[in-house]
Amino acid sequence: NCGTCDNDPSNDCVQDCGGTWGGAGYVDNCGACDDDASNDCVQDECGVWSGTGYIDECGVCDDDASNDCVPGCMDEGACNHDIEATDDDGSCTYSEEGFNCEGHPMLFEYIQSNLQANYIIVDVKIDGENVDSEDWVGAFNGDTCVGARQWDISNCGGGICDVPVMGYDETWDPVGTEGYMEVGGIPSFKVFDASANQYYDAIASEDIAWEITGINILAHLNVYPDCNGDLGGTA
Repeated sequence: NCGTCDNDPSNDCVQDCGGTWGGAGYVDNCGACDDDASNDCVQDECGVWSGTGYIDECGVCDDDASNDCVPGCMDEGACNHDIEATDDDGSCTYSEEGFNCEGHPMLFEYIQSNLQANYIIVDVKIDGENVDSEDWVGAFNGDTCVGARQWDISNCGGGICDVPVMGYDETWDPVGTEGYMEVGGIPSFKVFDASANQYYDAIASEDIAWEITGINILAHLNVYPDCNGDLGGTA
């Protein structure tokens, strides 16, 4: 059938898959017949020939992207909670007791305002002893925290730190900064003793009124025992 003449039937040509005598065509794993190996179908990640399936991050193999799992932290109380996660991968992290996820003492949470002043404090003591680098100083307007800083003097210029004190900004964030400082107000201060996990009311060397972009210097900030011996007490 291929026009070759001999007396050997063992080498007679045959038809390939496309019906061509002596042709080189073959049927690949997807049932396609041709002689071009470059277009042969392959298996997808699920083992299906010419399939479009793939293995998602949870090890499930299919071709439906709508059910792909998203590994992550699913605990809403964790610092790294992922609202898109569908599979908890054990990666959740949590804040230390008494601190928020940013590492601030819980009572010293505040937001940034476009209107702020700085109170430089030369010396901060608890009962006559310098505060430690893990301790914090927070500024308040009444019961509202309006600024705070960890008192690590090694990270402050010249070994003297300041507290940024935020003001009420009715144009930028009137809700978030409600209760923040206004011109003429006097901030109060608290000291957080990290080793004791305790907040103390502190007494500034003087009262300096808050004003926008003000740079104010306080000679010292002290936590004193009251007449009952309670640090920061009012008795």
